[in-house]
Amino acid sequence: TQLAAACILLSVADADEILEDQELDTINTILQDFFTLDVKATSSLMEKAKIEWKNATTTFTFGIHIYPFTIS
Repeated sequence: TQLAAACILLSVADADEILEDQELDTINTILQDFFTLDVKATSSLMEKAKIEWKNATTTFTFGIHIYPFTIS
């Protein structure tokens, strides 16, 4: 869930196709506060998220981990 949340936040921040340092700092702060992570854990999470996010073809991949549902 943490990785999915980080990827979605990166996607939102990049909506204007300009990912700024201030946006990355804000995402770090959000992740630290929401998931009670320390700086090292947040940094590691962000590095993984950047890789996953850049390789993703759609944000749906991440959304299903945040709001699980079943398709009938």
